[in-house]
Amino acid sequence: MVDHVLGAARTDWLAAFQKAEARAREKTAEAVRKTYAFVSFALDPEGKVEQAKMRAVSPATDFSFDFQDLLLRPVRPSTAP
Repeated sequence: MVDHVLGAARTDWLAAFQKAEARAREKTAEAVRKTYAFVSFALDPEGKVEQAKMRAVSPATDFSFDFQDLLLRPVRPSTAP
């Protein structure tokens, strides 16, 4: 009888833990999705990257990520000896 009571309590605890874990995973996944960004590349006539721009995928993305303010350009190798 005692094993049955403890077993039921353990099952309830486990189910509650699994639900809480699933909610935490979903909240984390949503937070990660809010940090995704589209990247657009501009190519020169030779097909080399001239620049890249980024913008957030989600309108709910925090403005502090500043994707829209980035203008990425490739670093050219120096010709200095």
